[in-house]
Amino acid sequence: MVSPSQPDFSSRVSEWSVVLVLTGCLISTIASPQFIAPLVMLFALAVTVAGFRTPRIATVFSAPVLAAVLLLGWAVASILWSVDPGLSMKRSFRLFLMIAMGTMVAVYLPRLTLSQQAQKSVVFTTWLVLAAIVADTVAGSPLGRALMAGGDPLDRAASVMVVLVWPIGVLAHRQFGLIGLAVLVGGTVLAVGLLDNKAAMLAAVVGFFAALCAHVKPRVIAVLPLVSVLVFAVAVPVSIGGFKSSIQSLVADTSVDASIRHRLHVWNFSAEKASEKPVMGWGMGSSRAVPGGDEVRVFPGFDGRFSGQGESLPLHPHNGFLQVFLELGIVGLLLAAGTIFLVLKNLAAKAEESGLTAPVAGFILSVMIVGSISFGAWQGWWVSLQLLAGALLFAFCREKSG
Repeated sequence: MVSPSQPDFSSRVSEWSVVLVLTGCLISTIASPQFIAPLVMLFALAVTVAGFRTPRIATVFSAPVLAAVLLLGWAVASILWSVDPGLSMKRSFRLFLMIAMGTMVAVYLPRLTLSQQAQKSVVFTTWLVLAAIVADTVAGSPLGRALMAGGDPLDRAASVMVVLVWPIGVLAHRQFGLIGLAVLVGGTVLAVGLLDNKAAMLAAVVGFFAALCAHVKPRVIAVLPLVSVLVFAVAVPVSIGGFKSSIQSLVADTSVDASIRHRLHVWNFSAEKASEKPVMGWGMGSSRAVPGGDEVRVFPGFDGRFSGQGESLPLHPHNGFLQVFLELGIVGLLLAAGTIFLVLKNLAAKAEESGLTAPVAGFILSVMIVGSISFGAWQGWWVSLQLLAGALLFAFCREKSG
């Protein structure tokens, strides 16, 4: 933290870098979430410049960073037995960038103090983005279709908003009280519902329920990191193979939506392949190269007609933790689970000190659910979004706890 005798260059750079990165991420929600990764990288560089005078070097040797380095080491080692060494090398480098980016923010982000003007600008931008999403969806998604070049309109917007609502919700409550927070939450729920993203809808419901529980019983936050990691990061990916017959029955059930059946088929196939190499895995980032993954499964409807189809294993298993298990084995899965637990444990401790248990609890459950249903473990924009939201929540907690 800059002393009173020093110029406020550090705090001003940090303040407006937060405003710019959040504004950029919100706009990217409509334009293309892929921009989030470079935006967060620039944010990490900005806070490094801002905080270079007072680095918290001890953070470099903290337990979460050391656990992440061990995970990186195992990922690099997996190149030796990977089915696609070139791809494993690229994904290992991406993991290195993610760890470096997170460490830079943790080391150099000073005690964050945002002016009222900065906080209001972020909240107003969020309201405008939510209004644009709602208006575009109601109008038939002309903007979404044009931006996505024929793909799913604003397909990832719901997931982005479900994650960003937690740190931005803190700012909305500070500046506009319960009414401002209600407008933000209501707008997010409306946007997510209209976009019909089932994973984001589930994350929103469970996240808001977790936030309510943590508000009523703040001590919930103390056990949430361990419970959520054990359930989502360890138990679920390891146990999917044990429900093979039940999953296959659902995949064959023509009354179930084809997209859900495909997702279940992908999880079942990934779990089967993970069981072939349970200790060491197939190699970092090798999901798309696993033998048999390119086989196409057709899903007929209840009338026997074509309902949908998809590869047994597309770019990734659409479950980040299952992907880690598949690629890095149980060793990599435990290292990843340990890293996430240590990060969340530190965040939860600060939340309990500051009283911001509700948004932190909501954030933890939301990212766990979306990450377990929708995205890959190494998707740059998705990991960057989580790092940004978590870092800001930690900074807000640290600011409030003094």
